[in-house]
Amino acid sequence: MKNKILILAVLIVAAISQTSAQIQRCISLAREGNFDEALQYVKNAEKQGVPPKDINYFYGCVYFIKGDCPTARSYYTEAINLAPDDWHPYFDRAAVYSQEGSYNKALKDINEAINLAGEHYFYALNARGVIYAKSGRYKLAMNDFNSCISQRPDNPDTYINIGNMLMQQKKYAEAEQQYTKAISLDANNISAYNNRATAREMLFDLDGAQADADTYNQLIMR
Repeated sequence: MKNKILILAVLIVAAISQTSAQIQRCISLAREGNFDEALQYVKNAEKQGVPPKDINYFYGCVYFIKGDCPTARSYYTEAINLAPDDWHPYFDRAAVYSQEGSYNKALKDINEAINLAGEHYFYALNARGVIYAKSGRYKLAMNDFNSCISQRPDNPDTYINIGNMLMQQKKYAEAEQQYTKAISLDANNISAYNNRATAREMLFDLDGAQADADTYNQLIMR
């Protein structure tokens, strides 16, 4: 059994005011692998008069989920050009840069997102912690994660991100504890079960790993 660590998607799907339901549907289609249907959905949204800044953002999300980082980046950049005060495309373009290993560019974008995010500051700060962790700047990452915990101690995402950072450092027992904390806060969190299965496998707790993998499979089948 080999499970890949599920890095939290750097995509916020709930805060584009009147278009939030549309972006959620678009992203759901893409995550299910229905990329052609997702792209057609965006085209239909464009015909319905959805603003160009959001259309470009939608396209960026679809192509990022598809794994086409250059195309996603170009759409996010156009969305930024059309609406430079909107934090969403900065946030997601930071994820693209991080995926490509361009961490300084990612940090520049995520810092801009933090400045613009307002009430969504928590998500942008958590994402910056992920970028710091991926680039090996663990102390800075932990500073951001601790700030997130102080703001929202009951949000499981931060603990999953800390666990992922510890896995990167091969601190498997500590990572397992973080995933367990996340599960205690959200018993249906598929990322936490998947990642804890990997941590337990690395700790040679094969029964525990299999139990988590089984729970993960049950949850994704719902």
